[in-house]
Amino acid sequence: MEASKSSPMEVKREFPVSRERLYRAWVQAEDLKQWWNPVYGKLVDVDNDIRKGGTVRYSFGSENGKPVVVISGEYSEVQEGRGLVYTWNWETQDESLASGSYELAVSFEGEGEHSTLKVVQKSNDDQEGVFPHREGWENALDDLFSFLTANSQTDDHQVEEEHRTSAESQEGAKSGDTEVEGYNELPEQQNVGG
Repeated sequence: MEASKSSPMEVKREFPVSRERLYRAWVQAEDLKQWWNPVYGKLVDVDNDIRKGGTVRYSFGSENGKPVVVISGEYSEVQEGRGLVYTWNWETQDESLASGSYELAVSFEGEGEHSTLKVVQKSNDDQEGVFPHREGWENALDDLFSFLTANSQTDDHQVEEEHRTSAESQEGAKSGDTEVEGYNELPEQQNVGG
């Protein structure tokens, strides 16, 4: 059976974070560089103009720092925090990887601390390229899940620590005890040597 533009590939994954957090992890460069680790190189540069007609460009480097793969595209639909549709064009100098032209539709759903991400990839070529494929997307979403759950635990700990510190400060203010950094002298010790 011949692969065609009409046979899209779809992957879906649930996450224990808010839809807004999931969306940020998908679009923000600092997050992307932490979780997106494909087999063809480290993500070294992200240029992401998230608006209809805006462009997206991801550069993946190798050990020598030269791009192995560049993925670029243009947004045709943007619903901030909810959905993105954009072209997904692979450019590579590595003969072991195939270049290709695709369209991605990425949707973000959920309420509270539960969300779902769905990626639908359609080929824009008559023949489907080698990358990305289902296994690649599933691995990427596994990495995203690991990043978000590890990061969520860190975020929860930081919120608890900030809450505890704030509560201690408020309690100290109520009791009239104010802490001063450094050495605190008793009133009778302040004029020693004076």
